[in-house]
Amino acid sequence: MIVCVCARVSDRQIRQAAAAGAHSLECLQFELGVATRCGNCAECATRVLGEACADLGAKPPGTRQVMLVPQLHGA
Repeated sequence: MIVCVCARVSDRQIRQAAAAGAHSLECLQFELGVATRCGNCAECATRVLGEACADLGAKPPGTRQVMLVPQLHGA
């Protein structure tokens, strides 16, 4: 199915991008041009990416890894 009409991007291409490491809408925008023109496909593209990440056992889009850094007191 075509997800982004403007850039002619299919759900298959989004799934391939996820398998190659795409993990956010921003990645899809950079790699495939999804949601960079009219933006109407952003929600659908994010949903397809989320499904693909879940199928791959990867983190879903929008999740961020936070690194805690200990604070030094009295420095």
